Amino acid sequence: IWLIQRIKGNTKHRFIYASSLMYIDNCLKKLILHLKKENIYHETLILITADHGSDYAESPRKKLPTGERTYYEHIDIPLIVSKKIGRNIRKNICDTMGVTATFLDILKVPFDTSYKGQSILRNGKDFIISENAGSGNADLIRKDLYFTITTTEYKLMSCLSGNKLIINKLFNIIKDPYELHNLYANNNCSLYKKIARNLAMKLFLERKNIFKIRGITKLNDCL
Repeated sequence: IWLIQRIKGNTKHRFIYASSLMYIDNCLKKLILHLKKENIYHETLILITADHGSDYAESPRKKLPTGERTYYEHIDIPLIVSKKIGRNIRKNICDTMGVTATFLDILKVPFDTSYKGQSILRNGKDFIISENAGSGNADLIRKDLYFTITTTEYKLMSCLSGNKLIINKLFNIIKDPYELHNLYANNNCSLYKKIARNLAMKLFLERKNIFKIRGITKLNDCL
């Protein structure tokens, strides 16, 4: 099936990627059939998601270093709920902690107020932060740390190198959903500089503990 669709130009996916999806689909089919056989399918909540996206196939970019993999094709992931829940899903931003919060919310299981996850059935979040230390170990003191903060309109990519926060890219993800036009490349535009700084402040306040490890107590100290 994959080869025929590839020849016809209907897919750019590699065989190992497509075959992995087919294998997962088959496993889900077996699970659902078993649940129905045991007469517990309608009492079971199935939630399907992923830990990250993929940087090949339909990606408009070539494979990137680990630290730079926070474009939409890397961090946009599916969230599929198996049954009607009788509640509206808010069209806002959800991170992996939000997936857990949503699952618990549907099951009506309370979680501690200190938990940062927000259910997509509630108010959700104004922004999410994706972060990594590149390949290898996550040395918060010595390694470059990559941060991407995403709102419903903008995405800011930055790197904390030493005690300096370097702003690399800014995208308007509504007008530029494939994230191809770096607005921050035009440093003379006061509007984009202001937007970038506001997002950097959100990042700083949300990740104060990490900045503090680098001896940074004010945003102005690292920009």
